[in-house]
Amino acid sequence: MEPIVPIQIRGKKIDCDELRWIRQSIQQYFETSRTQISRVICERLGWAQPNGKPQDVACREILRRLEGDGAGAAACASARWE
Repeated sequence: MEPIVPIQIRGKKIDCDELRWIRQSIQQYFETSRTQISRVICERLGWAQPNGKPQDVACREILRRLEGDGAGAAACASARWE
């Protein structure tokens, strides 16, 4: 079964498992900056630009979406473990 993809940005698809991990990382690194959190996420997900640098700006955009409206939460919630 294909994983639910609640968020896609700049070609990167974030599935529910990754979204849960991102939310946990936000909680774990809450006292740091959004930039630091995005670097951790990019490293873990292997999300890099062609020059090898992290997709930091795109990742921070995902973090802003999650902060603003809980993007992807409804899709993941409705996709209970099947």
